[in-house]
Amino acid sequence: MPSPPSSPFNAIYEQTCLCALEPPLWPAYEARLASWLRPGGVLLVLFMQTG
Repeated sequence: MPSPPSSPFNAIYEQTCLCALEPPLWPAYEARLASWLRPGGVLLVLFMQTG
């Protein structure tokens, strides 16, 4: 994963990246994205629905 940003984000929009990761990696991915947010920042996630 890339290095942290030089300053935190107000929001991050994540679109269907979880489908590219094995489920055991999801918590670390979420923690990494959350660490890039300013306090009170928002993590927006779009999940792909199948079936």
